[in-house]
Amino acid sequence: MGGCKCIAFSQGAADKQVCVTLYDWRTFPEQFAKSRDPDEKALYTLLTKQVGPTIIAVLVEKLQEIARQEAVLNRKRSSRIATIQLSKEEALRAETAQREMEERMERTRYEETRHEREAAEHARREQERDSRLREREERALAREEAIMAKAKEESEKAEQAEKDRQHRAKRREEGFTVVTPTPGEGGNGSQADRWELNCEVCKKTGWNVDDDEDVVACEDCGRWQHMKCHDLQDMREGRRRRSWDKVDFRVS
Repeated sequence: MGGCKCIAFSQGAADKQVCVTLYDWRTFPEQFAKSRDPDEKALYTLLTKQVGPTIIAVLVEKLQEIARQEAVLNRKRSSRIATIQLSKEEALRAETAQREMEERMERTRYEETRHEREAAEHARREQERDSRLREREERALAREEAIMAKAKEESEKAEQAEKDRQHRAKRREEGFTVVTPTPGEGGNGSQADRWELNCEVCKKTGWNVDDDEDVVACEDCGRWQHMKCHDLQDMREGRRRRSWDKVDFRVS
């Protein structure tokens, strides 16, 4: 050990070192503590009282210095290790923070996309609802217009039917005027009092014929027909009975 004191004994041609370390200086003299040999007693006294304490103090100081140097080296090494560990931890924290930020951004993008989809779906449903409402309103308006048009048409038909009925009733009351009377029937009566019966069913004809039968005048030619004859003919041919007050009669 550099700088350490040692003690050696001569054994012939070679010397033997017996005290080198601190342990040696503390334990070697103890073997002579109870010796009766004057030389060994003197050696014991030299090692324990004179030389030994000084050398032991030096060795202790040396060991303490070495321990301090090793402590400094250990601290430096520990500092380097701590720095490396700190760098690794900082990198890990930075990586974790980056990953968390990316996850937050991804969640934000997902929420924005979801909100956009929901808004588009809501707008689509609103548009469809408005379209259905418009269609219902248009159908309701069309039905109302159709009802009004039908009511108007029915009113006009009823009005026209009433006019036709009144016209037919008036003609039945007044008779039908014939400009040229049939020869042989006489011409004393006025033209307004003359009417011609010419029933196409029973073939009965004549002027001013009163046979107690209800008659109806043709709207085209003005000749009168037996209503009963035409009712019987309609029944034979499977037709519905006519409402004479409402129909415009024309001979076939």
